[in-house]
This record gives sequence, structure tokens and C-alpha cells, in this order.
Amino acid sequence: ETYLGILSDFLDVKDKAVRYRSLQICAAVLMQMDENVELSEDFLDDLSNMFQKRAQDTAWNVRREAVRGLNRLQISEDLDDQVVGRIAHMMVNDTSHQVRREAVKTLSLNKVSIIALLTRTRDIDAGVRRELYAQIKLKITNPVILKIVYRNQLLRDGLLDRDAEVQKSAISLANKWYACDSVQSSLVQFLHILDFENNLETCELVVKHLIEHAAADQHKWDTSDSKAMEELSPEAVFVWRKYATLLQEQQNDAELDSTLPDLPTFAKILSNSLDEPILMR
Repeated sequence: ETYLGILSDFLDVKDKAVRYRSLQICAAVLMQMDENVELSEDFLDDLSNMFQKRAQDTAWNVRREAVRGLNRLQISEDLDDQVVGRIAHMMVNDTSHQVRREAVKTLSLNKVSIIALLTRTRDIDAGVRRELYAQIKLKITNPVILKIVYRNQLLRDGLLDRDAEVQKSAISLANKWYACDSVQSSLVQFLHILDFENNLETCELVVKHLIEHAAADQHKWDTSDSKAMEELSPEAVFVWRKYATLLQEQQNDAELDSTLPDLPTFAKILSNSLDEPILMR
């Protein structure tokens, strides 16, 4: 406390270089501090107030260090936490892309802050958008904890992004979610959790990118799976059709012949599915 207290005395000085260095050291000390170290509530409140004050500094590098310093002072469980709110505000409104990127990296997620975070899929700076997908991949390993609308927004905006590196980051996120426990490397299940029938655009992008980038291990419809034939779903039909179309485009006739069922099997599939509406596109 004494060391941080001495450093905090320099946070209001006129020289911005001194403010920057003081904040940088304070932030580094806080980040390296053991979680079991106890600091008084009054001292933490004073420190938080000083960091939040510097978050409005005229120098962008000072504001960025203020964001880093606020990292360990967040209480993500509190939906009204002032520190989380300050970081979210800077992430959305700061004029410096370096500050916005640091805020994306720092922000603790809860039901409120995730809404602000998702606005960064449309940030004007590609670096901020790339950082967003890196953080989502790191912090949200299973998409089902997000609302369906958020899952679709993240994937759609990223896969349609004009920046190739952002697209790669979005594909990496899709690959991560594809392998999660709720999806278990099943394209059909992936489309199911994206609410396929109401989000065709997103689902088409996801299937296209996963198949083309081999994340789906060159998905093949297993015609020997009687359960799959009996319970043919709109998602399964869509995946099957997209994969067949891709093989046609690649002129991979051998793989196409081995993937598509023979006529009797196909007739059986259609017969078993007559009672269920199948959405085709």
C-alpha cells in the first residue's frame, strides 16, 4: 500500500510523461500482485477513483495505462460495478484505437458488459475487431452461454468482415466453438444452436467456412446411420447439400459418389422424412 500510495501522488502532476510512467508502474504492480494480498477498502476506492480520473486524461497513452490499472479493480459479478462501466464506456467511446483495444482486452464479462463488447464487431479499427475475436475465443469457450442473437452476430459480422485478419480470427472462433462440448464437432448441432431456420445467412457462412477450412474434417454424411436417416432434420439436409455442392465445385466426383447415398437409400431417407417438413435452400 505504501509503495502504491507514493506512486499515486504522481498521477496528477502536470508532466504527462510522469503521469504515464506512474500509471504504468501502478498497473504493473497491481497485475503482478498475488490475489491473496489484502488491501484496505478505502485504499482500493482511492486507487480506483484516481485511475478513473486518469481515464479521462488528454494523453491517449495515459488513458490506456489507466485501463490496465483498472483491470484488477473490476467486480464482474456486480452488474452496476463502476469500474466495469468505465472500461466499457472507454471501449465504445474513446477516440484512440489503442485505448479501445486495451479496453476490449481488459473488460470483465457479465450480462451487461457483453452487450457493449459486441458493438466492437463494427469498430472502425481492424485491430480492435481482431482483439475482440481473440478475447471472445479466450473467454467464451462454449457459445450456449450467449444468447442466440449474440452467437449469430459474432459469427456473421466476423465472417463478413472486410479485413482478412479479422475473418481469420472469426474462423478461429468458429473452429473453437465447433469443437466445444455443446457441439461436439457436429455441423448439424452447430446449426441447431444457431437457430438455423431463423438465421440462414449466418449458418450458410459457418458451414461454408468450416468445410472449406477442413475444421469439419471433410464432413461426410454417414448413410449407414439409421437414426440419422429416420430423423433427417433441416440442418442435416442443409449440411449435406452444401458439402455436395462444394465437391461439385471442386470436381471431386469420386468423393461425391461415395458421399451421396444410392437410390434405394435415398428413397428410404425421403420416405422416413415425409411426415417432417424439411427446409431447403
